[in-house]
Amino acid sequence: MAHATDGVTFTPETSAGSSVLGVGGSGAGDVYATTSDRTATILHSSGDGSWTSVFAQPAGTAWGVWSSGPGDAYVIVSPTFSGDPDAFVLHSSADGGWTSESVAQQGSVLVSVWGSGPDDVYVGGWHPGAEGRTGDLFHSTGDGQWSRVDLPGNLYDVTCVWGRSATDVWIGAYDIDNGPTLLHGQ
Repeated sequence: MAHATDGVTFTPETSAGSSVLGVGGSGAGDVYATTSDRTATILHSSGDGSWTSVFAQPAGTAWGVWSSGPGDAYVIVSPTFSGDPDAFVLHSSADGGWTSESVAQQGSVLVSVWGSGPDDVYVGGWHPGAEGRTGDLFHSTGDGQWSRVDLPGNLYDVTCVWGRSATDVWIGAYDIDNGPTLLHGQ
C-alpha cells in the first residue's frame, strides 16, 4: 500500500484491467472512471470498491469525465485510430442511459472537460488546421448543444480547462506564436 504524505492510506481497486485515463464524480458514492480500453469504456462505482461498466462502444477512447451530480456526468470520447469517428461528448441521464452529443467539428480530438454546474460545461482539444492543428474550446448549457468559444491567439491546442465558478475559468493551451499559454475568463 502507498501512503500519502498526510497519512491517508490508499487501497487498490480493480478497474477491469485497463489503464485509467480519467476519474471524476459527484461524491464518494458516485464515481466514474474512463479507461484506455479500445472500446471507449466508462466504469462506475458507488464507493464500495467495485466497478461496473456502464458504457462501451467499438471505437475511440474515453478520456476525461466530469459530473455535476448523481445522474449527470459528461465524458469525452476521442478517436484512437485513423477511421474512428470524430470526438464527441457522452452525457448521462438519470435513467442510466448515455446520449452522444457532437461538437460539430470535423476531425476533432477532445482531451479535457470541466463545468461549474449542469448548465455550464466546457470541453477542449483541437482539430486539423492550417498550422497542423487548431485549438478548440466548446461550451454547453446542458441542453445537448455545443458552441465554439472564441479564444485569443493562434492556438495549436487546448489541453485543460478548470475553474472555480461560471465567471472564473482557466484554459491551458499552446499558442503557436507565444508557446504555453494560460487564458483566464472572468
